[in-house]
Amino acid sequence: MQLDRFFPGSPAAVSGSMTATGNMNDEALFYLGRSLLAAGQSPEALNAFSRAELLRPENPRYSLWKGKAYRAMGALDKERQTYRQLVSKKPDLLPARLLLADNLLEDGQVLEAQQLYEQILADDPREKTALYRRAIALRAQGNPKDEAQAWKSYLEYYRTGASASEALRQLHDLGDYSFRKYQLGSKAVILNQECLLDPEGHNQQQEIERLVRHLQSQSLDKVSIVVFVENDAQQAEVIAKSLH
Repeated sequence: MQLDRFFPGSPAAVSGSMTATGNMNDEALFYLGRSLLAAGQSPEALNAFSRAELLRPENPRYSLWKGKAYRAMGALDKERQTYRQLVSKKPDLLPARLLLADNLLEDGQVLEAQQLYEQILADDPREKTALYRRAIALRAQGNPKDEAQAWKSYLEYYRTGASASEALRQLHDLGDYSFRKYQLGSKAVILNQECLLDPEGHNQQQEIERLVRHLQSQSLDKVSIVVFVENDAQQAEVIAKSLH
């Protein structure tokens, strides 16, 4: 981790220290492989992961990282084959399933990728990566209706961070404004306005609680609530007062 400290300005010494594996056990080979991969030495990293896998074939992380080394080398076919073999051995191993789906998506096999994301979500509806990438797979298939629903499914669970902002942007690009971002104080909050503005809805309280938590974190003295309902100012006033 501190090669520059121990080998300042000596690439030859670094290379020698990284490749002299000797009689390393599987754990040492694994960390060596990760260091080599971080240093951009993907073929050497692949060799280290492969040797670790031979020593301890029952440990799936060596196969996972072997796939990552293949990816770094641009060998998507071999990466995919590695993940398929791992999934066949361990069908419930989530990292392998996700990495296989990501590989398929990157390789343009979007329908199979989407189906794999759907299978993952059937087991865990809140799986973050699968929720997000399923929407990307649907977009690649030119399916705007299902894509919009997929972005909304993601935003139901995840409202913060760059991915949430991108999901919101993609949803708005599709003409769906059921979710909106509101700047309140120094921070913004994403709310499901359809649920928030529906007094009869079962999920309104959930959105109100989300809004309250955001407001409490901002310590605002005053909040102005403005509601617009087309051609029905009276209903808009009722909803605004109810929310207030």
